[in-house]
Amino acid sequence: MSPCASCVSVTYSSIVPGAIFYFDADAQNRDECRFCDLVRGSYLEYLTTNLYWIYNPPKATLQKTTSRHLIKLTVDDIELVSPDEHQCNLKIAQATLQDTWYDDEVKRAFYFHSSHSQGICRLDHVPNHKENGVLSAWASLGLVRSWIEDCDMHHTNCQPIVPAVPSEALHPSTRFIDTISECLVSLDEINSVPFKFVALSYVWGVDYQLQTTSATLEDFRRKLPGLPATDDNMRLPLTIRDAMDVTLTMGHRYLWVDALCIVQDSPSDLEVQLAQMGRIYGLAALTVVARGGRTSDSGLPGMSSPRNWLSGGNINFEMNGTLSIGCWDVLDRNYEKYEEQHGVFADTACYMWRGWTFQEQILSTRTLEFNRRRMAFWCGHPEPAVECGTAPRTDMRDAHHFRSAVRKYRETDGIVPPGQPAWEYMTKDMLISRWRTIREHYSTRHFTYPGDRRKAVLGTASMLRHVIGDIDSSGHVLSQLGSELLWYKTLHPGWNESQQPAIKFSYCAVPFGTFPSWSWLSLWPLNWPSDYKPFPEVELQLHDAGASSLLEIRGRTLEINVIEEGGDGEKDKVKAYYEDGTDAKLEVYLDRSLEAQMVVTCIPIASVIHSGKSMPKWCYGMLLLQNVDESGYRRVGAAFVVEARAGEFLRRIESDEARHLVMRSVGYGSSHAAASCTRLVVVVATDSYTRLVTA
Repeated sequence: MSPCASCVSVTYSSIVPGAIFYFDADAQNRDECRFCDLVRGSYLEYLTTNLYWIYNPPKATLQKTTSRHLIKLTVDDIELVSPDEHQCNLKIAQATLQDTWYDDEVKRAFYFHSSHSQGICRLDHVPNHKENGVLSAWASLGLVRSWIEDCDMHHTNCQPIVPAVPSEALHPSTRFIDTISECLVSLDEINSVPFKFVALSYVWGVDYQLQTTSATLEDFRRKLPGLPATDDNMRLPLTIRDAMDVTLTMGHRYLWVDALCIVQDSPSDLEVQLAQMGRIYGLAALTVVARGGRTSDSGLPGMSSPRNWLSGGNINFEMNGTLSIGCWDVLDRNYEKYEEQHGVFADTACYMWRGWTFQEQILSTRTLEFNRRRMAFWCGHPEPAVECGTAPRTDMRDAHHFRSAVRKYRETDGIVPPGQPAWEYMTKDMLISRWRTIREHYSTRHFTYPGDRRKAVLGTASMLRHVIGDIDSSGHVLSQLGSELLWYKTLHPGWNESQQPAIKFSYCAVPFGTFPSWSWLSLWPLNWPSDYKPFPEVELQLHDAGASSLLEIRGRTLEINVIEEGGDGEKDKVKAYYEDGTDAKLEVYLDRSLEAQMVVTCIPIASVIHSGKSMPKWCYGMLLLQNVDESGYRRVGAAFVVEARAGEFLRRIESDEARHLVMRSVGYGSSHAAASCTRLVVVVATDSYTRLVTA
């Protein structure tokens, strides 16, 4: 493709501060000139996805200061760099792009690279430069190998966070893709010692996913389908094909992929394999993460197809064989997070918003993320290695942050050395606080089948139980039940409402009986209050029995009337009154909308720090229970009252008006419970209390 008449005059020597160039802004002329396409694409991509435009929307008033719609490029400053031993001339130009018809402008950077006797230099890396800003269309797996070698040789804190078990702890029937023979093999058929493998973490999607079933297992043991295949319903998805290539290039032979390594229509195989998911990802030498994907056919950006930036192929180009031109954008720390919260990946179909990918990120020892513009390698090192730009920063809602917190806890088993500041170490309470926060983010993730929530957290809960104890198989914190039970639904989980992601959350409850009504798994998204003190004379016990659990609450209760004044149980729209009609002044969060005024049983269980409508304050937190039949109850919400204004509430809860109850709730942690089990109801009357069972 030849440059247009205006672009052909651009030379290396013409790129100087103050220089002005004009480019065609008409997208219909795409591909007629690579330079125009590069500048136009850079401007439009920035205009539609950068955080700046959330607060400064593009201008809609037509100015039309030129007869043709053009993009004006003004060179603001240049930097000269010598990238390698050939001493090639590299100019990094900081430029302003301005729309001549709408007066919008953005700041971008481009590189201009002249030739030498051996041709155009390859800009995989620029030595002695602070940050490599070249956005390459293709992934550099040689660079990845150097990251892994450096981790193997120099990092001391990159051990798995799952229990230290040998590879033979995996079930002998565990299958892997043999990437050389391109077929499925089982662990008991592999003789490699030591045995190393790669795991894939990706999104299945709804359009197409090749699966191993009882009918296809033997065929796949002989040979996997190809890419492409003659039968479109029996072909290898592009993401899996790319992951096989990465596995081989990294020097490994075996790849674990859930859709193919688990027989999807075999309940017995699903039970065995899902139970060891944590060990699979923890023992993998590397987990390949398709973070920039929506489906199994998205592929790994930079592998079989160019990275999807400015439509892939126009990231850089050569002009007249003498000049290499491309985008030089040093990506900031928040690039990936921005795209997933405000940009092209703020969608429940995308990787970071899928439920099954949550523990895959947490439990993996080392991950290689394929993002839309770059790769990032995460291990136990404080910062990841990246191809270009600044290393991403994590926060407490991030899986990498939580994995680092677990590693930090294990360094000292949660013990702060005498005389040392506590904030430099990870104590048990700090790790539990981070577990609460990461679960708030987990509650925003999407499942095709909401009943899978517990299955997809089993591995993480098992790991935490091994590390700190105190966690049941569903992820409940046993030593802090007082705050653990006081979750409340919210469409702003863990975020300030003014900083909400662009993704639209909706409440997602599971059918009654899937999980106990008091469990955090029953209704998403949600928040928890922080900190915790027991409420006087309240006893809480949670007995975990794997597929089922038993919750016992012993304490005083009050009957109150709840009236919803509109809005699906949102705060400020629900009022609570004592039986005599007095306003209870409670901040009420209902789990589900009420059809009419309802009398509920209110039982205070803890003092917690709760933000609610104002700054965080110490509040009394209580569960609201609905009487569903003669002797059965289920949770319908939670309520809070600030301790400083709780005089009337305390007077009533300590008076003869209150009742003493022992509530025993049997809950089920599997999705088939609603169909196979009925709620147990027992009533035992005594002189001092009534024994009730809640669902």
